[in-house]
Order: sequence, then structure tokens, then C-alpha cells
Amino acid sequence: METMRIWVLVADPMRARIVRDAMSQLSDGPAELVLRARNRRVRSVMMDSAVSRAVAETSETSAEASRLLLEEDVENFACMLVDILESHYRAGEFDRFAIVAVAPFMDILRSMLTASLRSVLLAAIVRDLTRLPAAELRATTKQILAEMP
Repeated sequence: METMRIWVLVADPMRARIVRDAMSQLSDGPAELVLRARNRRVRSVMMDSAVSRAVAETSETSAEASRLLLEEDVENFACMLVDILESHYRAGEFDRFAIVAVAPFMDILRSMLTASLRSVLLAAIVRDLTRLPAAELRATTKQILAEMP
């Protein structure tokens, strides 16, 4: 009997890690995929005061423009993550997956899941594991999955 291949997406709005084959020993290929948000527009707004002045005349409007750009970048990152998961799922690289993400980002991710990904989602757990070292992350995700009913 073949072991079910389970991946775990661990994410916050700025970075994500995908733990491959979370319930098994290390497999062929990389055990973890690491992704970072680009957030080019947010950085330009934060670093370039000329852009801020051009965007708005008041600090309130500038702050609102920055917030909207940040939200757009976060949504773009979530969309990229879902696209990556979808392509790997279609390629037959995993059977089921779980998401472990911070609360506000979890809602964005879940809202963007395709029907095929929703059908193989094991769990969506609100927790921040993005800063754990690789070995500890693998052990923690394995433990979380083992404790699921």
C-alpha cells in the first residue's frame, strides 16, 4: 500500500514554505520549497517619498494608498502560492495538503483555493511556523498532522 503524499503550506503574507511529503522521511528532491513575496510596490511607496507625495497630498491619503498597495501585494502572493500548489497537484506530486498560516492571511489563501485544491485540503490551521528551522518545521508539521482526527 502506497503512503499518502501530504504537503503542508506554511505561510505569512511575506514568505511561505511548502513542506513536501510531511508524513514521511525525507524524500527525493528538496524537502521544502521556500518562497518570498516580491512586494515591489510596497517597498517603493515606503522608500520613495517622491512616490508618496505624488500619490497623495495628505499623509492620510498616502497611508491609505500604501495600505491598498500592501493588500494588493498580499493578494498577489496568495494567488502565486495557490497557483504553485495547483500546478504541483495537477502534476501528481501530492495527494492531500494542509495550510498553516497566520490568521488574516489564512482567510485570503482559503478564499483563493481552486475547487480541486479545496477537495484535497486536510486542514487549515491558524498558527505562525514560518520562522522555524527546517528540521523543526518538518517535525512540527508531522506532529500537527499526526494529531489530526
